[in-house]
Parts: sequence; C-alpha cells; structure tokens
Amino acid sequence: MRATVPLVVLLLLLPAVAVPAELPNIDSPLKTGQSAKDDAAVVIGVENYVYLPRATYAVRDAEAMYQFLVYTRGVPAARVTKLVGGTSRGKILDAVATAGRDVGPGGTVWVYFAGHGSASPTTRERILLPENTLAEPEGFDEAGVPVAELQRLAGNGGGEVMLVTDACFTGAGRQGGTLLAGGRSFVPGSATAQGRVAQWDAAQANQVAGPLDTVQHGAFTYFAIGAMRGWADGHLTGERDGVVTTEEAQLYVSDALKTVGIREQEPSLVGDNAFARTLATGARERAPALVVAAPVAVVPPPAVVPRTGEATVQLDGKAMDFAALAAAAKQAADDAAREKAAAEA
Repeated sequence: MRATVPLVVLLLLLPAVAVPAELPNIDSPLKTGQSAKDDAAVVIGVENYVYLPRATYAVRDAEAMYQFLVYTRGVPAARVTKLVGGTSRGKILDAVATAGRDVGPGGTVWVYFAGHGSASPTTRERILLPENTLAEPEGFDEAGVPVAELQRLAGNGGGEVMLVTDACFTGAGRQGGTLLAGGRSFVPGSATAQGRVAQWDAAQANQVAGPLDTVQHGAFTYFAIGAMRGWADGHLTGERDGVVTTEEAQLYVSDALKTVGIREQEPSLVGDNAFARTLATGARERAPALVVAAPVAVVPPPAVVPRTGEATVQLDGKAMDFAALAAAAKQAADDAAREKAAAEA
C-alpha cells in the first residue's frame, strides 16, 4: 500500500534557498520629501481570483508599491488609484485611461500590476488577468487586459509611461502549476514597448515570476522596491549619489535574484529611454548583505513513497527515479558548498 510523503521529507533532499534571517522591511513608508506632482499612477494587485489559483502576496506587493510611489517618489496620493479587490477589465482600463489623460509632458504615468498574466490564446499578445477571469481560453480573451492597450492609454496625454508587472505570461501561477486545466499554456511574444513607454517585467517570456516567501512578496517586487528605496544606488559604479536609475535597478534586481538562488527568473526592461530613467531621488536606504544560495529547487506538492523494491516515486503524476533524485540533490548541495568555499577563499 502506498502512503503520502510529507513535503518536508522531500525538501530535506534538495538544496534550500538561504537568505538572511532578517531581510529589510519594504512595507513601511520611506519618506524622502521629494515631489513628483506631475506624475499619476494606477496600482493593481489581484490575489484572490474567483476561478483561477491564488496569486500569493499580490495585494501586499501592490500596497508596497503604493507606499513607494506616494512616500518615496512623491506622487500625490490623490493622483494614485489603487485596485486590490473586485478588479475587472473595465475598471483597469478606465483607471489607466484617466491617469493617461491627467499626465502631460514632464510627468510619468506609473502602471503597476501584480497577479496572473498570460498570452492571449488567439493572438499570443501579452495580457493581464483581472479577478473575474474564467479558467478557460475564451475567458482569458474575454477578460484579459492587453498590455499594449495599457501602454497606449497611459501615454495618451503625452507623458512618459513606466509599466511594471510582477506576473509571468506563460500561463503558470506564482506557486507553479498552470492556470488552465490539462496543463494548457500559450507562448507569448517578446516584450515590446511603444511610444514613450518603458516596460519592466518580473521575468522573461518563458519564465515563471515566483514569490519570496521569507518576506511574503513576489521576489521581483521585493527587490525592485528595495532597489528604488536606495539599494541599487551605486550598483553600477560603486559610488552612491542619491539617485536610482532604471539601469541600476534592473542590474541590482537581476543580481539579487541570482544571489538568493532564484536563477530561473530574469527581469526584462525594454522601451523608450528604458535604461536612463530616474526612478527615485533622495532614497538612501542601504542594500542588505545577501547570502549566496544554492539554486531554488521546485518540488511538486504531492509525493508518493514506492512499495518496497520499487525504483520510482510518483511526483505530480510522473514516475521519477528516487535514487537519481537524491543523487542530484546531493550533487547540487556539493556544488553550492564548493562555490561558497571558493568565494570565501
């Protein structure tokens, strides 16, 4: 008779993510006294989907981005729309259209989205999924918000646009697994940005944007907001000047993800003047000292112990050689130990 193995047993066989016990808090306001009175923003966090898996920590991500925009960058609170419940295609498009009309040359429209994304089942264009999206291909097309449409609406007034997404477009959820039954997914095209738009995405087209459970945030959002609070200042040259640019932030987030062991998630930054924009001024928070970690091992939740004499276990419905799994885990741990020893030498 087969019995279910507690997840912790399998995790003991695999390299864990090692990060400092106390990573800095990005949820408390960092007040700089700066003013971005000509900016406007729409901040969207979709966590509790009606028909799709939960997007873990998406609301916390949106709240942290709101705090950054209002207190660190200095966008007037009256010009920031926050949508964290009851989101729909119409509400998102209306909010972005309003922000776009309110910002002219000299200002920036910020659009932030945390939640699920996908490629359109029919056009393969990138779409963001609101709360009421049905778990079927037709539902994705009906409710999904095209990223290109957000770019267009946000830039209608002539201002610059900074579009930031903590979502993947592979049809996978934050905790792994596909959004549609049967493992169906749709391959998106490469990220593009038109007009005066810079688009900063949590991951490449074929990657999953995952969480960092230690801090209860999306991994990208945590390090992106940290970067803009000052952690990325001087990351290129080693000299801090109180200004965080998109180039510094992109490099910092990419390096930080790898350092904590998230090596299959590479943020993407594309668009007009994308690497030369100023994200924050006067934000002087110091970056934490991150611990070099072994790569994250993704372990499917269900696992079954084989009967005596069987050579395999069943993981997510697939047969896997138990000895090979343990050997691979040991090899990864040994490699990580050698890398750490070499770095300390």
